[in-house]
Amino acid sequence: MLRCEYLLEVAECLVYKHQEGTVEDRKRIAKSSPEVAKAMEDYLQAVRHYEFLKARRKRAELTFEAARSINANRRQGGGNL
Repeated sequence: MLRCEYLLEVAECLVYKHQEGTVEDRKRIAKSSPEVAKAMEDYLQAVRHYEFLKARRKRAELTFEAARSINANRRQGGGNL
């Protein structure tokens, strides 16, 4: 994910560097260029994948904790769990 973020910045800088005009014009052109759009899509895909894995890990952690809790209750004679 960090690599994609870096590549997005590099793409923006490269496009910005080769443009002419005022600073604001160069920034606007750089933000709307196809190269930067592709880098942004790659970055967003990496973030999406990261968040998916993060949610999967959290779900596994919660499932594990629930099983631990149920087993602890059984050991203490917690009824019909």
